[in-house]
Amino acid sequence: MRLTGVHKTYGRREVLRGACLEVPAGALVCVTAAADAPGRSAPHRPAPEGAGSRSAGRTTLARIAAGRLPADRGRVERATAAGFCPQQAVLNDMLTVDEHLRYFQATYRLRDTRRALELLDQLGAGHLRHEDAASLDPTSRQKVNLTLALMHDPALLVLDDPCQELDRETRRRFWEVVCGLRDQGRSVLVVGRLAPEPGTFDSLRLADAVLELSEGRLTPARRPAGVGAARGSAA
Repeated sequence: MRLTGVHKTYGRREVLRGACLEVPAGALVCVTAAADAPGRSAPHRPAPEGAGSRSAGRTTLARIAAGRLPADRGRVERATAAGFCPQQAVLNDMLTVDEHLRYFQATYRLRDTRRALELLDQLGAGHLRHEDAASLDPTSRQKVNLTLALMHDPALLVLDDPCQELDRETRRRFWEVVCGLRDQGRSVLVVGRLAPEPGTFDSLRLADAVLELSEGRLTPARRPAGVGAARGSAA
């Protein structure tokens, strides 16, 4: 997947100004905002997704990369349809988790839901299969959200702030799944906050590249001393 000179404007606010990004096959690329970049300190004040929020540029970038939003200008190259996990879980509260899986099975034209059930188990959510979506807490909803994005085994996966509702153990499981996909040759783009967690896993260590989105442009992020890209599991 490659973006070249991508621009996007909401009203008078230009959130992307000639952004360029490439995510090769078998690569994990993370994008964070300037205030969230490695080595910088900023209070965590979650803002709703939208043109006026601080995360607007990141979310816009993710949606364009996934083919969910057109760019105003620039070139977007994608060899295949992307799996996309939005910032906010979009589930139908009238359906059970299993009914969601079967709906997306039909949408993706899959033979069965076997892979989806395996993913639920990997994320520690296998027991939720027959629960109503309305009864799920935010962490559980995000586990289902991730499963729906991954269940058709896409060659390109775009994740928008996927860890925001996940507890520590689920974040560990999440990075194990993501690194496994990367090691199988998938292209993975993770957009959102990067939070080093020494002793368990570290997105800065796991990523092949970390980019910083500042004033609508992407530049390589400065990693803390001693931190470099390393391929492997999230264990």
